Amino acid sequence: MRRKIIEKQEYKEAFDWYPMGRDSRTWYSTDSRATGCNNSYLIVGGSGSGKTESIAKPMIHGTNNGNLVVVCTKKEIIHYAMNDLKEKGYRTMLLNFVEPEKSPLGYDPLCYCQKSTDVHDLAQTLMRATNHKEDEKEPFWSNSAENLLATIMDVVRSGSYEKGISMDKALDLLDYLFYTHKRDWEFTEGLDTDEEIAEIKKRYPLHLLMEKTAPKKRQWNIVWETFINLPEQTGACVAASSQEPLNKVFTEEIRTLLRNENRFNFSELLQPKTAVIVYVSPVNRASHAFVSIFYQQLFKNLFELAEKRESGKLPYPVQVICDDFATGCKVPDFQELISIFREKRIGVTLLIQSESQLESMYEAKNAITIINNCDTYVYLGGMDLKTGENISKRLNIPLHEVLNMPIGKEYVFRRGQEPIKTERYSLQGMNEKTNNHYM
Repeated sequence: MRRKIIEKQEYKEAFDWYPMGRDSRTWYSTDSRATGCNNSYLIVGGSGSGKTESIAKPMIHGTNNGNLVVVCTKKEIIHYAMNDLKEKGYRTMLLNFVEPEKSPLGYDPLCYCQKSTDVHDLAQTLMRATNHKEDEKEPFWSNSAENLLATIMDVVRSGSYEKGISMDKALDLLDYLFYTHKRDWEFTEGLDTDEEIAEIKKRYPLHLLMEKTAPKKRQWNIVWETFINLPEQTGACVAASSQEPLNKVFTEEIRTLLRNENRFNFSELLQPKTAVIVYVSPVNRASHAFVSIFYQQLFKNLFELAEKRESGKLPYPVQVICDDFATGCKVPDFQELISIFREKRIGVTLLIQSESQLESMYEAKNAITIINNCDTYVYLGGMDLKTGENISKRLNIPLHEVLNMPIGKEYVFRRGQEPIKTERYSLQGMNEKTNNHYM
């Protein structure tokens, strides 16, 4: 009995209806307990097939109770979402990763690292951004660089760096990451002149901080001592491998986002009627790794926020709409995360061009896992043969019928029901309100 009372107090019954097609049988409730299905949707269609107009915008319009995160690559979605959601009383927040200097909110990934393991996850994501094929054959360089980055960032996170606890301050310190002999930064009070000591402190702030701080923690000390005792050429290569992802990910534009002290906080999504719009670039590869970090921390923080509650669930369901999901911003370990979204009241809508595109980003076995964990699959058409073959098998119809499906038509697959062929949904063409309908 006590469990039921706690759950009633812990979260609100806030459900929405999302239209997947014109046929009202494809309008689905987000009440997963009633439907028996999760709220993960896979939307597949080639460029211009209507993923934005027929799925993304109607889902935004259909959101009246739950919370929303929209990661989009098109300004038209930003304008539509901000206007539509504000009219319904939502608090809307914008993170602009395309033009960071114009972003109303800042984002600092180090600020969301509560433990050393969080920092290591961050370092791992950074290294994955620049991993080359040869790194897989000789992982020593990338592993050493990853451990070194994680250690230095963890020292900053711990408050040991007098200038502050932030990614921006960590980067200022990491600018001095290079290999040099220990004798170069050693000095003796009373023997070296004040000018010599001041020059050493100016040239080697990182090395002096680590020399003083690393012994305080066993893991820090192991990593740092290993680095400074490497042969000169090896140490220089490890330092260079550490600098590469930093230079690629944290551009000057991104650093302005880090310095914005009006920082976004994931706990905002514990409040009712909250929407976060994240503007990302589908073509700027330099920003992809930074967006991957955001995705990773978004899902991780939502999980942890849910775990801290008596019910183990978020107080309001959160739907994450991912536009152009497979165009460059890979989410680390997403194939594992998606399998446990439902129990935390998290849903995702993945908009991709083809199953082949998803496979190229996540590899074949992981792509299959992601597809299998989406209880709703909408096929809007396209030219990809592999996707067409899979749809043909799902429908048990000839491949040419799938490939020649008329523009404006779609197939909707939902676990527990027969596939439905219907017309694409159109906000302009539908006057009914989706939340007044049932499955």
